[in-house]
Amino acid sequence: MRKIVCIMLAAILAMIMVPFVAADTPGSGIGINLTVDPSAISPYIWMNPDSRIMLRSGAGGSGEAIQRVNNYAFEGEQIEWQVLAMDENGVETISDVSVYTGSSQGIGDNQEVTCDENTTWVDGDDITLFNAMVDGTLLTAFDSDTMAVYQCILTVIPSMYDEWWVMAQVTDADFNTDVFDENEFWFFNPVVALVIDGTMDFGSASPGTMAYSGTVSVTNDADVGSGVLLDMQISGEDFYDPTSSGAKCPVTNRLKLNNGGTAPSYENEGVDIAADPTLAGRYTSGDQSDCDSPSDAAYQDAADVGDADDLGIEGIDGFTGVDPLCYFATNGAYSSANDADRRDDEGYLGIAYATSDDDNRDPIITSTDAADIITYGGVEYFAGNVLDVGSDLSVTFRVLIPEPCSGSFSEGSIWFWGEAI
Repeated sequence: MRKIVCIMLAAILAMIMVPFVAADTPGSGIGINLTVDPSAISPYIWMNPDSRIMLRSGAGGSGEAIQRVNNYAFEGEQIEWQVLAMDENGVETISDVSVYTGSSQGIGDNQEVTCDENTTWVDGDDITLFNAMVDGTLLTAFDSDTMAVYQCILTVIPSMYDEWWVMAQVTDADFNTDVFDENEFWFFNPVVALVIDGTMDFGSASPGTMAYSGTVSVTNDADVGSGVLLDMQISGEDFYDPTSSGAKCPVTNRLKLNNGGTAPSYENEGVDIAADPTLAGRYTSGDQSDCDSPSDAAYQDAADVGDADDLGIEGIDGFTGVDPLCYFATNGAYSSANDADRRDDEGYLGIAYATSDDDNRDPIITSTDAADIITYGGVEYFAGNVLDVGSDLSVTFRVLIPEPCSGSFSEGSIWFWGEAI
């Protein structure tokens, strides 16, 4: 018994003295395979819709083209946007923000202009106007670590022609791209032309009588699809007998266009009446605009009452003599007879002399009725005087032959003008 105890005691002491080792299982490890690819994150771009404006060229009067209601633009005109670009990899990875044109929506084909960064934006600035959405969340505050604001100004150059999609595009260092959602479809540098069908042929007429031409149609022949609207105008010059025939009408070898006096004034480049109400009456007829004839008794203005409609006088002051050449025009529901100031009893209007100043032309169809005024972007035009592509107006001319008069007066012109709105 003593022997057994000693053995057991020795075993217990051995267990106390030997370090304890817990049970362990065989282990197996697994490696890591993680690729961080910033190039998989594409940049974003958004447009501030309130920043979008269109500007006329310097030759077209400059300023905002508030009356341009269709998407066409000419050389020197500009379209401007403010855009917000963002790259979650950091703003420094944005390599380019430019305006592109393309034959279809989406990523552009032709890089037209590089946008200019606006460095005045700071952290926390309100960006809600950009409607910047990421995964359904509206971003409201500017973050200079990931965002930048740019001003994009596209100027139409002479080589641009035809219809193009236009968009602002952002590109990052890995050539990932994005365009703003509001792609625009423009017709650049459309051909603007008028087609005149008919001639101003009066045939033979006797002194002291009136003769009428065949009716001439004037058509807006701008490029189909361009949407170009033309504000129509008219002017002319005296007529001469180019032959050595001893012509006289009534005092020399010339048939005058009108009996002179003041020229009209027409601010035809377009003005912002809302910004400057003093320009609301941007058309003022002159003595030359009125048809002064023996048949204007019912429509004489104060200046014409008692005037001398003498067929033997070559008038120069708008009061004496007559207007040898006048016209009648129609377009849809409107006609030249709607202008009680310019018309004579037959509804014919006078024609002003062509000068180097294009503001000295008359609109072809004018009116003294306020209901006949239409506005484009706050700028007033005469209804019936604006032609869209393919539409036309009809013009008939009347000549009042002075007395005495003889000759063949075939040298001289009447000019039709179309000012793109």
